[in-house]
Amino acid sequence: MKPDRGMSGMIRWAPWWMAACCLAARAAVITGTWTATPGTQPGSWRFTFTRHDVIMDAVGSAEARTADVQGFGHGPAIRWRLVRDAGTITLDGASTTTGGSGTFSFRENPEFLGEARKVVRDWADSGSIFKLALQGTTTVRLAELAARGGTVTSWQLRLGVDRALDPAASLIALRESGFALSREEALRLRTHGVTPDLLRTLRSTGYENLSVTDLERLGSHGISDFDLRLFEARGHRNLPVDEMVRMKVNGIIP
Repeated sequence: MKPDRGMSGMIRWAPWWMAACCLAARAAVITGTWTATPGTQPGSWRFTFTRHDVIMDAVGSAEARTADVQGFGHGPAIRWRLVRDAGTITLDGASTTTGGSGTFSFRENPEFLGEARKVVRDWADSGSIFKLALQGTTTVRLAELAARGGTVTSWQLRLGVDRALDPAASLIALRESGFALSREEALRLRTHGVTPDLLRTLRSTGYENLSVTDLERLGSHGISDFDLRLFEARGHRNLPVDEMVRMKVNGIIP
């Protein structure tokens, strides 16, 4: 007897298949590679993480005090842990006093995930929680947003809880950052992750004539004011937007 390949068979099996995929996605541990160098502040290191399970939005970065990195030390085989409210990043690899690299895994904190789901309109996925871990978002900040009755999408959550907590102030700050922006343009930029600090740093480093579309591209690819200062410190001045995006996406500059 031939197997039933009709639509009815797909309907019978679809709920099982979808449930299995959802459970696997929620239980997944994010993995990838990391690099690190001494940070901008004494006693801190700057970490860049590249995920292997996604193509878009695969690169993230964070700066942490070495005192807050469990097991911090140097050698050919190290294991560090960066513990945040959102979860724990475990780093394996090698390190010297000038830098390190290796592989990482991230496991989310179920309690933090529960708080996140109180304020997310769609659902808080592991990628969003990982982003919040890199940002250092605390459970207290999520609870504050929930207490205000605020809700955001998972993408907005990735862009930062502080912006969600005070959206009006962020719009004003964007429009006062030196670029001639309408309220609608400021809204577009905020949605794409552009911050007032990024706009101010763009102006101070000579990028005064960028279009709103250019600014959206920088924000949506996670380019920050820190990245701009790092570009300049490493001799990369007056880069076209396309080149900045290429370097960020490929992890050439954290």
